[in-house]
Amino acid sequence: MSNSPSDLDTPPFEDVLFSFVCGVMLILVFCFIAKFSFVPAQSKGESVIDTERQLLLAEVKEEAYLNMHTYALVNKDKKIYQVPVQRAMELVVEQYQNKK
Repeated sequence: MSNSPSDLDTPPFEDVLFSFVCGVMLILVFCFIAKFSFVPAQSKGESVIDTERQLLLAEVKEEAYLNMHTYALVNKDKKIYQVPVQRAMELVVEQYQNKK
């Protein structure tokens, strides 16, 4: 039973197959760990909170828009009125021009 140089250089098929399977398994384990470690989990509770935040944000934006674009009586006794921003800027310019 002589060992030729070609027999010693080539590993048996089982060793190559085992190495390949181990390599594929390591890659799959790495992908599994990466997916669950770096991607935040979102439960149903979090999506409800996100929806509530979006609704609250919409309400705040609507209120801000109304405050900037509508007339209103803030305090009747002190004669404080809410004026749209554009109109308030026009009034300030008029007052400044009248003082000159």
